[in-house]
Amino acid sequence: MTGPRPRVGWIGTGEMGAPMCRRLLENQVSVAVWNRTRARAEPLAADGATVTGSITELAELGADLVFITVTGSDDVLGRRRPARAASRRSSPTSASSCGATSTRA
Repeated sequence: MTGPRPRVGWIGTGEMGAPMCRRLLENQVSVAVWNRTRARAEPLAADGATVTGSITELAELGADLVFITVTGSDDVLGRRRPARAASRRSSPTSASSCGATSTRA
């Protein structure tokens, strides 16, 4: 990749999010992460990620792209109001939700 690398924000560093973040970090992409349970995000710091304490803090870092990999929308919706104000100051170019479809009836 030539030129400036994108700054990525990642919400949700569980079974799906953590490996995807590591792949970006292996390719020298700047990644800031937040997880509802901070202990799930902290191992990514050893790989070069910036671990944030809140969605607001993640938003204030000014990501070009934000990925959301959470079990359900309630994991994020209860925390979005403070992030909304921050996102007005530095909105990402794009946001993507990477959800999984349940096979349970």
